[in-house]
Amino acid sequence: MKKRGLISDLAEATAFLTRLPVPERLFYQEHSGSDASWAFPLAAVLAVLPSAALLLLISTIGGSTALSVFLALCLYVLVTGALHEDGLADCADGLFGGKSKENVLAIMKDSRIGTYGVLALVFSVGLRLIALSHLAGSSGTGFAVGALICGASAGRALMLAHWSFIPPAKKDGAAAALGQPVLSTLLSGLFAPFLLLALLAVLTNSIPAVSLAVLASGVAAFMFSRFANRRIGGHTGDTLGATAQIGECVFLATLAIFL
Repeated sequence: MKKRGLISDLAEATAFLTRLPVPERLFYQEHSGSDASWAFPLAAVLAVLPSAALLLLISTIGGSTALSVFLALCLYVLVTGALHEDGLADCADGLFGGKSKENVLAIMKDSRIGTYGVLALVFSVGLRLIALSHLAGSSGTGFAVGALICGASAGRALMLAHWSFIPPAKKDGAAAALGQPVLSTLLSGLFAPFLLLALLAVLTNSIPAVSLAVLASGVAAFMFSRFANRRIGGHTGDTLGATAQIGECVFLATLAIFL
């Protein structure tokens, strides 16, 4: 065990958000909870790097763009354990299928998936597949890889904001037990995605498109947060995952529309 710091927070965030093996010696002796959440956007970069490498590899050997993007997304889901996709599906079933707060939360807790959940997953995978394939064709595979990495990091930053600004829906839930990120944690978490987005925009001369994509994803995450707060009175682990998925999908789709 080691003293809490950047490495231990990143290790905790990576273990929480992915299936990547993290050496025990990197962890602090006690879980940091929400204090380590500033590292979520960095952990997302680690999670998506294998997919970015696969996308570049298949492109280099002349493989199909659509197939390479699809395989990259499959690997991405495997690395994250479909954590956020599960949250998105549960939220779709609960928020659109439930009536009272208690009914919504019960549906979200149910491991079975319904029509709304299936459709949400189809839309999520489909949007990312089409958007990244378009970006690879119109702006090059390098740009698509950059967009994939930035989208993953930005989605987790929006998840962090969702977690910070609305209260837990269940006082005895898993999300509530972790606590809520304070403002300094949120601001620290925004640094990595801001830097990545700035690099993508400047190096590819796409500042207007990237700026619009960031704005659109932020608005979408804000609207979802208001909707969840109105329906169930706050956030849950599922709404955190759904926010990341929504932000990532809207970011990539907006880029594809304007490039």
